[in-house]
Formats: sequence, structure tokens, C-alpha cells
Amino acid sequence: MKQSVLGMSAHAFRKKLHNRIRLCVAAALLTVGLNLLLMALRTDATHNLMLVANITTDILCGLFVLYQTERYILPKIRLYKLFARPRETLTGSVTQISTQVQRYMDLDCYAVTVDSRKVFLPAGTLELKQQTYTLFLVSNIIVEVSQ
Repeated sequence: MKQSVLGMSAHAFRKKLHNRIRLCVAAALLTVGLNLLLMALRTDATHNLMLVANITTDILCGLFVLYQTERYILPKIRLYKLFARPRETLTGSVTQISTQVQRYMDLDCYAVTVDSRKVFLPAGTLELKQQTYTLFLVSNIIVEVSQ
């Protein structure tokens, strides 16, 4: 049984990532359209109201896009690029899994000791137990596991 840090096939993962990016682009385009509409409907009597509405929609869209980018898009892009690189194979028994998250190559990871070698498992991706695995590594990061 093989598991990967992507949690699905590379094609499905890429499609899901592109959908998330399309959502951010759609939100930005919707905000621009709404800004243009509010600007077109502005009169001298409604100037302040339309200005506040414009600024509010810009802030909300900006926060949404920033949150999506930082929380989902950039980490997923890093994982995908890592997954696509050439791999090294390591077979051994997992002897220790750290409970502390640490940064390694710009990813939140858990330190995993396999026999006497220290490798890193991206947080929130795979669950390992203390047993024997065949690990596929990229730059000392586990990207795929086989039992």
C-alpha cells in the first residue's frame, strides 16, 4: 500500500490546486467588477457610501486572497514541486517520531528517526507508526511511503 504527502494522485492534486487559484482570481475579478459598478452608480449624494463600500470590498477580497494564498496555495505548491523531484529510496524501521513541529526546507515537519537516520515528514500529510517502511525521500523529506 502506497501513500503520498499529496493524499491523492498528482493529477487530482494539481487540479484541486488550480481550482483554488481560480477561486482567488474569480474573487479578485468580482471585486474589480463591483468596484466599477459602485463607481458608475456614484452620485454626489452617495459618494461617501460608495467610497466606503469600495474600500470594504477591496479589504475583504484582499484578506480572502491573502488567506487562501498563505494557508493553502503556497504550501500545496511546495509539496507538489517536492513530490515531482527525483527520489531516493530508504527502507528501515521507524524508531521515533517527534511530537514537535519544526521548519525544514520552508515546510512544517516532524522529525522521524528511521533506524539511525533522521528524516522529515511534512506535518498534516501522512501518519506513520513504529514499523518497517520503504520511504521515498526528496532532500531528506518523506514524499511517499510503502509498507
